[in-house]
Amino acid sequence: MGFRFFQSVGIGKHLRVNLGKSLLPSLTGHAKGISLNVGKSGLRVIGTIPGMGIGYSVTTKGLTRTFKKVGKQLARDWADLGKGGVSAAKWLVEKAAQQSQVPAATTLQTPKASVVDPQTSVFQTALELFSKKEFGLSLGKLSTLQDHPDALFLAGLIQYHSGKYDAAKKSLDRALSGADHGSLFSKVGAGIAVEIPLTPEIGAEVAPTTAGLKLMLVEVLQASGEFEGALGLLRALQQELPESPVVKLSLAELLAIGSQHKEVVNVLEGVQNNGPVETACLLYRGRALKALRLNDAAYQTFAPALYRTKDRPPSLLRDIRYEKAVCAEELGKKAEAKKEFERIYAEDPRFKDVKARLDLA
Repeated sequence: MGFRFFQSVGIGKHLRVNLGKSLLPSLTGHAKGISLNVGKSGLRVIGTIPGMGIGYSVTTKGLTRTFKKVGKQLARDWADLGKGGVSAAKWLVEKAAQQSQVPAATTLQTPKASVVDPQTSVFQTALELFSKKEFGLSLGKLSTLQDHPDALFLAGLIQYHSGKYDAAKKSLDRALSGADHGSLFSKVGAGIAVEIPLTPEIGAEVAPTTAGLKLMLVEVLQASGEFEGALGLLRALQQELPESPVVKLSLAELLAIGSQHKEVVNVLEGVQNNGPVETACLLYRGRALKALRLNDAAYQTFAPALYRTKDRPPSLLRDIRYEKAVCAEELGKKAEAKKEFERIYAEDPRFKDVKARLDLA
């Protein structure tokens, strides 16, 4: 469970520069509930569920293919910067620094208001220590804020990364029982996003909201070996947010670990291939059907999962193509299976057992 801690500076209607500890900032464009983030690690597409504090992130290499997804205005804004990504971000942070008087090469500094109440001042100090990775000192400051959910959110994150899972669980439980989630972060003008990996390509992006805290708590429970507790919490969250593909994928992933294939099939019933998260859901549903020896149903799940490939990570599509080929082979569709295995081999000769299946070993 990683985290991103940032101060965001607006430089236009659709574009912001995120200033974090790194000397190299990242650039984010927002439109229609989807963001494109360019930084030193490449391009990430981030989708959000409005008001829930839960989103998803997908690592991808395509820039221009994602523009239509977020609207023509964002495409025009970004096109003015060129496609260099990193160089564009460097140029933009200099522009942001000129407009906002924020240093271009900066460690995280939360803005200091002229009049700050004692609670906000302590939280601001704790955030600055956190951004410098002085976690022990930050935790000490946070402990003086008693039961404010934002302080407990940050304390739980520190405790999790320190391997103190019981303490993290207690902090997050207490944060869930509080109110005014995110209010202290808002007061100091800072933001934090915690990324929980769901698949190698897709992660859940959570903020200090009720739903976000529950997903963090699920991760802590898994890390401490409390599988049933994590599963129960995810099932309850899925009842609260029945249409959330991120929650569905989180639950399916955990159920798959426990080989609860029938429930995976039920949880993912009716999922349509509308985006990268839903595509991953179809992979899990197809695998569950295959594990139940329902090969034709699995094949009928994998096949449409490949109809839409734009903005889907290549490795995710490769996994689906492989599973489809295996099903085709078992259903007697030898020519189709061979064609799919050959395509996978051309993309990645070392992928699983494709070389052996093609008698190339």
